[in-house]
Amino acid sequence: MKKILYIDICDNLRMFSILEKTKEIKKKINNKKFKKVINFFLLLKYRIYMIFHIKKRTNFENTDFLVIYLKNEKKLNKILKKIFIKEKNVVISKKLEELIKKENKNYFKNQQYKQIVDKSMYIKNVEEVAKYVIEKNGSKIGENNVYFLMNNNNYNFTSIIINCSINFKNLAIITNNIKQFEFLEKNIISNYGIYIVISNNKKKSLRNAKYIINIDYSEQNLNSYNINRDAIIFNLSEYNIKNIKGFNGFIINNIKWKNSKKYEKNRYIYSRFDNYMAKQKERLEISELIGNNGYIYLK
Repeated sequence: MKKILYIDICDNLRMFSILEKTKEIKKKINNKKFKKVINFFLLLKYRIYMIFHIKKRTNFENTDFLVIYLKNEKKLNKILKKIFIKEKNVVISKKLEELIKKENKNYFKNQQYKQIVDKSMYIKNVEEVAKYVIEKNGSKIGENNVYFLMNNNNYNFTSIIINCSINFKNLAIITNNIKQFEFLEKNIISNYGIYIVISNNKKKSLRNAKYIINIDYSEQNLNSYNINRDAIIFNLSEYNIKNIKGFNGFIINNIKWKNSKKYEKNRYIYSRFDNYMAKQKERLEISELIGNNGYIYLK
């Protein structure tokens, strides 16, 4: 997956203290007076950063992370514009999103800034998401077929395809590049004794498909196929898919999930990002399915 730049705005001393790793330093010091001196200079440094609208780039917890210190929110658009011109793969925090909305109401309409949607948790757990959806429809995963739409054999999805071939009733890969998937087909047959279908019949291959996992098909690609009008499409691609001819089903673009554990202190920053939970190792608990027009409520 592409490297993602996480951008947040530093609007409190607690966050600044975490980024400066001041808490770690304080733990090693027993002298209270010395701690007060540290607090004084920490506050002074924070105020200087805010006054001069400093941008600080850091490898916070092994991620590409940029923090903006702002006292005057009017400077926000100018600073972000420079960042978004240079950077392509950007995710902004919920707090930063609120500030942009406050200053520029047309932010999402005119798409002045191009922000990618982080689907890492969705992609990683697509089988769990499919299971959740199928159970909501009163069925079981082992009673249903799944169809993967892939033009290119992306090895990041190999384990997902293998797991789905084991747990679903049948699995099919619909692709323009059949030869690319012949090795994967042989691998699944020889190691698991499971036969999968690889096809590119545009009239028949998706005509009865109920559950479709889209890896890299664009809207134009999809419209060249005869797709079951009541299908559920799990859209893992970077493409925004809205208009499919005669389609009346659901397109699930992303998910929201719950986490029973409280955030650790040093995880405070990532609590401001919807996709922070990708850092957690506990079992996924889905709270919402996100479609083109907001949340999806299955019948």
